[in-house]
Amino acid sequence: MIPRSVAWHYFKYKNAEETGSGNVSLTSEVMDLMRQLSAAEREVEDLKGENNLLKRQMSQMQQQQERHLRHSYESDILLHGVPETKGENCTQVLQGLLSTQKAEHLFDVVENTHRLGRSKASPSPRPIVVRLTKRLAKPSFFQAFKNCESKIRVTDHLTPGDFKKKLGLKEVMSRAWQEKKKVVFRQGELFIDGKRYVDVDPKSP
Repeated sequence: MIPRSVAWHYFKYKNAEETGSGNVSLTSEVMDLMRQLSAAEREVEDLKGENNLLKRQMSQMQQQQERHLRHSYESDILLHGVPETKGENCTQVLQGLLSTQKAEHLFDVVENTHRLGRSKASPSPRPIVVRLTKRLAKPSFFQAFKNCESKIRVTDHLTPGDFKKKLGLKEVMSRAWQEKKKVVFRQGELFIDGKRYVDVDPKSP
């Protein structure tokens, strides 16, 4: 905001300039205030430029972190709905589940297992993270638990960014499923019948 004193002097100067009255003398104080105002405006513009640069750098860092995390999760799956007990051994729990689903052979590609996040007082059990030695084995796990009587679900292990993005596309994916279309969410992108989905904002020009 322009200081009131500067604005007042500037108004008198411009008024005298436009009317040609010439009865307003520009004192050194007024000129100094005008120079300060000009310097302040330049400083504001410089700060805006620095702020925009920092925003771009932050965005690039977040994107890079998301890519690294996504690569780390590539060989992971999540098992949802598995009852949680204190002192449990997730690897033994998974081994029992695979045995029940007659898919014991899949245990050979399991590297490690653990519950997702910290323990909390919640009626819903935390998902079990299963890291596989072979990423290509993931479809076999999806198939093994497809018709599980205990309603255990298998999903990909998404990064926080991808999870938020997928959640925002829930209605789009639901419509596509209802239309019997093939829906795949991969690497932060949604594909419907093999075509990449692009969200078009109707408010855009």
